[in-house]
Amino acid sequence: MRVTYPNDKYNFPTWLREKKQIRSSIEVRNLIIAKLSAITHNSFKKSKDSTLAYFTLMFRNNTDFAIKIKKRFDLSEPEIKYLLGPSHKHKLNEILHYNEIIIEKVGKPEEEKPVEKEKKEKMQQSLLDF
Repeated sequence: MRVTYPNDKYNFPTWLREKKQIRSSIEVRNLIIAKLSAITHNSFKKSKDSTLAYFTLMFRNNTDFAIKIKKRFDLSEPEIKYLLGPSHKHKLNEILHYNEIIIEKVGKPEEEKPVEKEKKEKMQQSLLDF
């Protein structure tokens, strides 16, 4: 006796396939949350639930904040990409290469003239200079 089945096609579970595709972004998110929870002295869960949303909002809207946080948290490029999201990718180069831009603009500092040094040394120091 032969059993027949309807023409249903069996596929690999879609939710498992989607998990595989987003695994790298979840790992990056978890690294950011771990760094954030260490700085804010919160648990991983509390940082994930409440702090990460505000943190990403501030990171996207304030470039100066993003640059300071990049230095303080020692963020890598994938972490910055995750925090910026797809709509703010245009800020990525500015945040990543901020130090190089500053060095190019500033150049080498000029040395003080010896006459100015002598004048500074000859002046009597007041009590408020300390």
